[in-house]
Amino acid sequence: MLDYNDEQDLDLLVRISEMYYIQGKAQKEISEALNLSRSGVSRLLHAARERDIVQFTVRNPSQRLLELGQAVTEEFGLVECRLSPVERTYEDLQLRLAYQAAKCLLSLLESGDIVGVGFSSTVHKMVELLPNSHDYACMKFVPISGGTGVTRGPHINYTVQLAASKFSGDYVGLNVPLYIDEPSIVAKLFEEESIRQCTDLWNQLSCAVIGIGATNRAVPEGLRIPSPGTPTTAAVCGWFFDEQGQVVADKSTAAISIKQLQDTPKVLAVAGGTHSTAAILAVLRAGFVTHLVTDEEVARDLLHLNKK
Repeated sequence: MLDYNDEQDLDLLVRISEMYYIQGKAQKEISEALNLSRSGVSRLLHAARERDIVQFTVRNPSQRLLELGQAVTEEFGLVECRLSPVERTYEDLQLRLAYQAAKCLLSLLESGDIVGVGFSSTVHKMVELLPNSHDYACMKFVPISGGTGVTRGPHINYTVQLAASKFSGDYVGLNVPLYIDEPSIVAKLFEEESIRQCTDLWNQLSCAVIGIGATNRAVPEGLRIPSPGTPTTAAVCGWFFDEQGQVVADKSTAAISIKQLQDTPKVLAVAGGTHSTAAILAVLRAGFVTHLVTDEEVARDLLHLNKK
């Protein structure tokens, strides 16, 4: 019988516990090494737990993400930051981000909302994952940028139409290209009654959901970037930002203005992957995002980089 007040017996409990829980040795190995029976080793391990020599902590991964998300929220003055775990492939990560963004958007919506939708493959996946719902009445969805001409991926008008169908709501399309070389043409187009049916709603948005593009990656055809000598880090709805979150005005863009985004009560941004970290940081510094969905690795990098 062990005497738990005896230092040698306590040392035995500690030694067996370290061999089993820290060194990962099997009970059979421990019994052979210490010339004990396997049942004796089992009893001693139980005794170590009873004496609080061994303590167990079960950490919920979701709690880790909640705490990290709260740190990002406080660091950047957001209303909320939701995180997904890191995935092995970007396709898997994008699906997780889209799912989190769909849940976040549902928590933001109210009946009668006018929702602006920015072009983004992740935003489109988010819309696909939205459930059909009758919980929100009189919803209206509008694009907040023109079309891009990118052959892969759906047109922004289709994304908006699909979102409206999920809520049996209404939608307005925008039939103009995103980039137009001549500013006077953009101004003239925005005077057209059919286009103003959409653009006039940009001043009435209750909520907007946007993607964040990283301009340090290969840009698909149709998503033109400013001249090579112009430093850009991020793109949102056709607007480009430098690393400090300042707009780089080098293209005529048929899209919602940054001022209108700033005036929108709720702006949900969704983006992830370490290739997007600098872009996400730049857009957060621009100051119009209220809700962010990203992944935990990006979240840690955002906190580190912003402190630098």
